[in-house]
Amino acid sequence: MNKRSNEVFVWPLCTRIIHWIIATSFFFSFITSFNHSWFQWHLAFGFIFGIVLLFRLIWGFVGPNYATFKTFKLSLKELQNYFVEKVQNRWRKIHAGHNAASSWFTLIVLGLGSWIVLSGLLLQGTQEASGIFSRLNAHYFHVSSALLLM
Repeated sequence: MNKRSNEVFVWPLCTRIIHWIIATSFFFSFITSFNHSWFQWHLAFGFIFGIVLLFRLIWGFVGPNYATFKTFKLSLKELQNYFVEKVQNRWRKIHAGHNAASSWFTLIVLGLGSWIVLSGLLLQGTQEASGIFSRLNAHYFHVSSALLLM
């Protein structure tokens, strides 16, 4: 491999693949959510998104150095300093790994993504009577009909 002395290899192939699978599966799951005839595709892309998101969570504990959560910069002071330095010095030295903004963004994506997957699984169980929460369907309709009587 031709490596220049001032370059650092930070993100391994697995991390890059995880990133792109998360991004594309979310995109296609979003696109297929608008038409009920595409529901099976929506489920497939949603499951891919959920499985890879779970893998990324595990990867955050056991992966290579720059991919682990222990290297994240989660101080609000660091976040503020990052944006101040970014505005004041465009040609600053950029360190390898997650900066403060990307650390926060990664946690936000993992948190919201987990919420999206969980709510999707719950909706699939209650409304479609399928999936891992399919047993909620009968209870859901029993409770919802009781609420209508009130």
